[in-house]
Order: sequence, then C-alpha cells, then structure tokens
Amino acid sequence: MTVIVTGLSPLLNMCSSGIIPKTETIHYLEYQNTWSADWFAGPDNRVAQFARQIAGALGYEIVILGPYKWYCSPDRIEYEEPDVRLGKENVISENALLFLKSQLRGKSIEIFPEGASCFSRVSRHGVFFRKWKSICYHHLAEIKNRYKVDKYWLLPDHDGNISKKIDYNNKFEVLSTSNLYKGYDLATNFFITRYPEIDFSFHQNAFFHPIVEQIDPSDYILWLDALKEIIGESALILKYKPRSSHHLTRKIADKNIIFVPDKFSILPGEVIIRQSKMNYIGLLSSLVLAFPMDRVHLIPAPDENARVRNERSHSHLADILRL
Repeated sequence: MTVIVTGLSPLLNMCSSGIIPKTETIHYLEYQNTWSADWFAGPDNRVAQFARQIAGALGYEIVILGPYKWYCSPDRIEYEEPDVRLGKENVISENALLFLKSQLRGKSIEIFPEGASCFSRVSRHGVFFRKWKSICYHHLAEIKNRYKVDKYWLLPDHDGNISKKIDYNNKFEVLSTSNLYKGYDLATNFFITRYPEIDFSFHQNAFFHPIVEQIDPSDYILWLDALKEIIGESALILKYKPRSSHHLTRKIADKNIIFVPDKFSILPGEVIIRQSKMNYIGLLSSLVLAFPMDRVHLIPAPDENARVRNERSHSHLADILRL
C-alpha cells in the first residue's frame, strides 16, 4: 500500500482514522504555493517538524517529501512533481491528487478527505469555490476518468448524523469517530506536554474561534464584543490560520481572550479543541464536525463578503448537517 497525504489536518485525520496499518509508511508532500505572498505565507520549517511529531505520536513512520513549489493562481496552475510512486493499492488525501496527475492513470485508489469538502460528493446542492479553487478542481476533473476510486472516505460528525445518511453499499464510508477522537487525544497530549504554551486544558467551557482573516480589524473587535453576550465570562480562544496576517493580537487587551501562539497556528485545530469541554463559536468550518451540535454557535460575520464566501464554500457541510 502507498499512502500519500499533504496538509497537517489531513495527516492528523489519516493517522487517527485506523484505516492505515501501522506497518505502512506515510508519504507527506510538502507544497508551498508561490502565487501570492498576500494569500500564502512563506516556507515554514515547522511544517515538517510538526508532521513528524503528529505521525510519531500516533505510531507511524513518515517520509517528508519537498518542499515543492506550487503556483496556483486564477489564471494558471503549475507544480513540481513529487518523488513518490503509486502502488497497486493507494490511499491518497484528496488535496494531493493534483500533484500525482502523471501517475494516476489505471490506478486504484481510496480518496481520503482533505476536510469537509468531502461532502461535496454527497451534498444535494454541490459546492461553490473561489475562482482559484475552481481552477484546481477543473484539473482534477480532467484526470478523474484516468483512475478507479475504490472508496471515498468521509469525515464523521460528533453526533453521528452523517453516518445515518450514507449508503454503505456504495463507495462512501464514514470514518470512525472513536478512532479519530482517540488519535486526536494522543496527539493533543503529546503537544501540550511538549509545548506547555498551548495547554489550555484548565479552561473548562471555553469557546474556540477560528479567526476569519478577511474581516477588517475594527469590525472584528466589535464582532468579538458582541459575542460576549454568548460567551459571558468564559475564555475565548482564538486561532489564526497559517496564512493570516496577525492583525488582531496587538489590538485586543482582554483577560478572557487568548490567542494560540503564532508559531502554533499551523497545527490542526483539533489539538486545541480536545483539551477540555469547549464550545465552538464563529462561521462554518470543518472543525464544527468535532463538536456536539448543542455546543456549536454559528454567528454571521459582520462583513457580508466574508459571510457569503463562507456560506458558499461550506454549503455542502451545512446541507449534510441540515444547518
């Protein structure tokens, strides 16, 4: 079996899923999008470091391949081909398929989810993408008929609603929540022991909020003030995305608002949210799947463009969860 993944969140999910034998080596493709410095951060040595630590904490051998260059703009897409070869059986994260285009013809593969975009295949309403994402998915559509998909793996939700909606007689199969959460906890325990600065386990009933980088800082501060009606005196833990410009940290001085340290922004959010009984507050995100729905608070963004983009890119998630 050849196992290939890119992205720390898909890696954590893959190592936690229970579908990969511990005897298999995981090939991690490290890609750097060189299109725009405004959208994508520069090379980060911590990606390989954290990838090795995630795999090691869950008992897997991992090979880091790259970093490779990937130019993905609204007009064109180019990338360096990875130094890895497919076998007779292959498990590949969906976001890695593009980089394996030249090898996919005639192969049988199981597609592992990148995130909640996996529901685009089963959603009634489909998915809308920003233009640059559409370019990437157009390339995938061109190569789809070149290979055979044995199985599409899907992420589960905490309450088990997705499993009830999937026909197990077809190619879709939902990953085990018990396996995933056991893996999340192993990785979480490793990281908070190794890095005490991301140990938030003493904050019971805290609220976790993934920062939306497109919102103006002034509007964001007003938005956070409004959220206090829900949060009360609980801690609010904010996490940037890796590519975000960290524009809020210096503008907020509130003892109950805690930022995940910058150098850990590339870690999957699951390493934070499994530390204690937390709530989710913010826009739609793949992380919603890991929370009981009675602890999920979906709040409209103060910026209409950000709200519309979020609704469009997560329409498949909202549909399958009936949100």
